[in-house]
Amino acid sequence: MLLAIAGSACGDIGTNPDAGDASLVDAGEAVAMRDARVLVDAAARDAAPDAGPNDPGWTHPSDLPTDCVYDIAAHPEAITVPGFLPYAWVSCGDGCRRTPTPALPVLDAFRVGGRIAVETANGHEIAPHWLEQERLVVDLDGGILAATRFQINGPNHLQPSCGTEHFAANGTDLGFEINYTRFDAAGETKLEAWIRTYRGTFDDLASTARRVSTYSFPAGLGGNPIAGIDLGAELVSYQYVGNNFASQPDGTAMVLDRTLMLRCGLPFDIGGDVLFAGAPLGGQGILARSIHGADATVLRDVAGGDILLFLSDGTTLAWMEGLGFDATTATWAAMSLWTGTYDSDTHTLSPTRLRDMSALTLTQYPAAGGGYYVQTEHGTIAGQDIYAIYRLSDGARAVFDPVAAGGSWAADITRLATSEELLFDTQGQLWRVDPRTLTFGE
Repeated sequence: MLLAIAGSACGDIGTNPDAGDASLVDAGEAVAMRDARVLVDAAARDAAPDAGPNDPGWTHPSDLPTDCVYDIAAHPEAITVPGFLPYAWVSCGDGCRRTPTPALPVLDAFRVGGRIAVETANGHEIAPHWLEQERLVVDLDGGILAATRFQINGPNHLQPSCGTEHFAANGTDLGFEINYTRFDAAGETKLEAWIRTYRGTFDDLASTARRVSTYSFPAGLGGNPIAGIDLGAELVSYQYVGNNFASQPDGTAMVLDRTLMLRCGLPFDIGGDVLFAGAPLGGQGILARSIHGADATVLRDVAGGDILLFLSDGTTLAWMEGLGFDATTATWAAMSLWTGTYDSDTHTLSPTRLRDMSALTLTQYPAAGGGYYVQTEHGTIAGQDIYAIYRLSDGARAVFDPVAAGGSWAADITRLATSEELLFDTQGQLWRVDPRTLTFGE
């Protein structure tokens, strides 16, 4: 059974515990099922590795508790998902390729080891409301580069929830989180909850993954999914329930500041400083904070306005500035597109205003990278959105209409922007467009 699990950069579903229907499994049976499963998994972990060329070599990280049923594949290339992987591509014009039909759902996208890869999910139901899931990092032009597996919503939550929501990449490194929540026997009270972040190399994640940070929640808290993760040169950062977190050199995670989730952008690392959008004066501003615990510095604040959708691929910076917000219509009287450079030696931001924006509402799922900022906007046909691509060198704009290019769905999500390729997702159909083949105008 294939489970299509959708996600976004500004809010996701997955490891958030759900009480489910207690009548599906009685308490005694649930305990027996949990204990049997843990024993089976423990025995499998102790078995001789590599049962053959098709064995993924599932490996349990040594620092995880036994009741956290979680493994990393030593040989992810041995995993197969017939009918869905590898991705198939057909031409949709000059510099354009797409999947012929909706593909395995994409949760994240990034460059890793010079390749464009995506995170996707594949899973099956063990029992009602009890799922085993694989999270796969897949080369769009090849095979599976990395994989983890874990269980969601064990019987009546007598088995802890222990899983991963997001991967991120930096060079040849992959980063991810493990989110753990343990309940009492009634499945109502959270006894223990933490988020650990890890990083390792994509070509041997099972043996190279190492813990970077741990954040332990006070009793009764935790258990919600993170909204996204960023892997910097020196740290791992993420968002959790309206807070920005970043790893520290001592292995802890620091709460940076609160953020407004609907106007989000992930915190990210430039030269050992964490840049993020926060709320320094009651509105959104751009802030920087040293990973060594110094107080946050306000880099830019807009009097009477908001900093929106602060995005980066580690080099490119792009954001929106909005003035005159109307809470009734959720629109701004004026919006503009900005870019800038950050000097980590002097801890200063040099902003550049690029252009006014005709769209006065926030788009969902934008992306910035490779010198471009991309978002969805209303097209000339009512209800048929298009992708608007802005060149950050001069503010010039191009458009891409997936329906006009032969697709069945209008513009939806921008998964990734690089200098050579834009990755779009329209209701599960993937598009790869070379921005250099687009026509840029005013």
